[in-house]
Amino acid sequence: MTAADYADWCRYAGLYLNNVSHADWYRTYQNKISPAGLTVKIAFDLVESNPGGLDLQTWRNCDVYEVGADAAFRIEQTALALEAIRAPRAASKIRTLHNDPSVLCRRMGRRTRTGIVHRRRAANVTAMGHSLVSSSRL
Repeated sequence: MTAADYADWCRYAGLYLNNVSHADWYRTYQNKISPAGLTVKIAFDLVESNPGGLDLQTWRNCDVYEVGADAAFRIEQTALALEAIRAPRAASKIRTLHNDPSVLCRRMGRRTRTGIVHRRRAANVTAMGHSLVSSSRL
């Protein structure tokens, strides 16, 4: 099973039906999947949000939409996942990054935190609809 397949399974298995944040996903997954599975999911999310290669500052500015304790939790969980897959330099860098207003969010058009949340909500509603259709056929 690839990381993408595992991420899809996490999405469609109904493990997380809310749409609060990545930090909330990771807290929920901690109780429902193995530590290795959580590492795969978090690392996959990071790679998926960086299609042209890891750009950690842009990830921090454009993809970490949580604030306060939730942002700190998401960043630390991502750093731990990177350490688990033997990427200690990236893990160390992620822990030191802060939002930098000079870095523009250019991927997927002009992205804002509000736009990201709306896109994720739309994607989750669509995914939930497919999940409900699939489970009703069983």
